Amino acid sequence: MVFNGTVILTIVLYMGYKKGSLAVKGFDGLNPGFRRAQPRVSTGSTQGVRQAQPRGFGTLTPGGSTRSPQGVRQVYPEVHRGVHPELCRGVHPTGHYMDIPEFPSIDTVRRLWWLHDSFWHAALVKELGFERANRINAEVAEKIGRMITDQLLREKVIERPRSIQDLMSIFKVFWKNTFFDGLYINDPITYDGNTATWYGSKCYVYEAVKKADMLDHYECGCKPLRDGAMKALRLKPLHEIKESLVKGDGRCVIEITFAPEK
Repeated sequence: MVFNGTVILTIVLYMGYKKGSLAVKGFDGLNPGFRRAQPRVSTGSTQGVRQAQPRGFGTLTPGGSTRSPQGVRQVYPEVHRGVHPELCRGVHPTGHYMDIPEFPSIDTVRRLWWLHDSFWHAALVKELGFERANRINAEVAEKIGRMITDQLLREKVIERPRSIQDLMSIFKVFWKNTFFDGLYINDPITYDGNTATWYGSKCYVYEAVKKADMLDHYECGCKPLRDGAMKALRLKPLHEIKESLVKGDGRCVIEITFAPEK
């Protein structure tokens, strides 16, 4: 009986696979997929069923691969270079270690972001003076307002408003995702036709500027933020600061008009 080379090689490979003796290049002679004695890496199944290895999760040397019992070639990219699969317990499928601690609240990150913004503004004032610092701050705030709103639209968190009520609801989403401690979202709003008036009694920016003794020359960044948001929503940026904590009025009163661009 005559066998060609391909048939003989297939038989040898199959026998090696059944015995668990085949080695995968770059793994020191161990076959991570088929050695029964090796613990399997869990990917989060709570039913005890071994799930498919997610893409981007694995640690063979570059180009390392093996074959599943179903004959499907699995490639393990070099995400955790040099780390044995047995040491990958607790690793998120995206490659991030789940046991690295984080801030308990996203509000802490937002607070630090705004502190960063305040420090930059103070540094600009020191180097360039209030006039130029306020102008730069306004330009940046408008861009940030537009980018945040564009991202909310892109991720379908919001959609373009059809009324002033829709617009104020969007502003609440904007505030919730931009500021911290529920700032602004529970303040009262009144409506009159296509115009809404928002009444604010607390502002962390105002408190920080006051503490730094910069109230006399500071110009609020909230107006350019709204400019950017409304432009992203294809609305005319019609809004006016009637009263301001920064100006010593004891509260902020903002009048906003809904006017779509034609």
